[in-house]
Amino acid sequence: MVWASRGRNVASRKGHSVGEETLQAGTGSAPSASESAVAADTRTARARASLPLQAASAFRRALAAHGVRGFLSQIPHYFSEVAFDLRYGVRTSGQLLMDGGADYEFDYDPIEPRRFRDAFRAFGIPTNQTFVDFGCGKGRPLILAGNYGFPRVRGVEIVPEWCADAERNLSRWQRRSGRSCDVEVVLSDARTYEIRPDETVFFFFNPFPADVLRAVVTNIENSLEQQPRNAWVVYANPLHRHSVFSDARWELAGELSGADHHSFVLYRPRGNERAVAPEREPVFAR
Repeated sequence: MVWASRGRNVASRKGHSVGEETLQAGTGSAPSASESAVAADTRTARARASLPLQAASAFRRALAAHGVRGFLSQIPHYFSEVAFDLRYGVRTSGQLLMDGGADYEFDYDPIEPRRFRDAFRAFGIPTNQTFVDFGCGKGRPLILAGNYGFPRVRGVEIVPEWCADAERNLSRWQRRSGRSCDVEVVLSDARTYEIRPDETVFFFFNPFPADVLRAVVTNIENSLEQQPRNAWVVYANPLHRHSVFSDARWELAGELSGADHHSFVLYRPRGNERAVAPEREPVFAR
């Protein structure tokens, strides 16, 4: 999910303040187990049936937006998106723009699964951590993080509809994949989200403009000062890296350059005396 200020090119993400609410997959009052199972199977079947229509619609939009040559270059990307949703019976593909009021718009444009997997494998981030995605949208990065092996994955999202979508997608993914990791989606403005002591891997797919990103990173820095621990920040499409991540506070531990908006940087906190030194050498690749 991207926050972008009105009047700007909707390519960076933006925000608007709401209260915080937690949505957990599989929680809350529910009908009987048999009724829930039937309802879940019905929803999954409907999602599967609608996926070909979603794919066709996505192809038409891409052709209109990029022309024949641009469309052909994007075909592997679109097939990857559709294959991901079909595999897990989820609905995470597509691009959406939602009105956030007078000051903001919210742009949904999820990361490509293969790019996420390649970056995390290259960086070699340990899996015994808690993963947090800021601007998680419909939950695709949370699914990818669970598949990567993180035992706890959390998403922070400001749009209520996308939080609900993420919750449904995570439930479907867990049923289909058999994964038992702890998943949680938090409805909150990222700037007011309270960083928890067990959170150590922070993911940003260019979700915010510089001022919002700076506020979130400051919250992370304060949490690490109060409770020193290992931490990793993975920033994809890092447009604001130089204006937000201070050399005095953060060490550039890795960088992967890719086409389009699929570049990644990895940051580690400096001066964390209780943190264990990383076992791997920094990764830099182009």
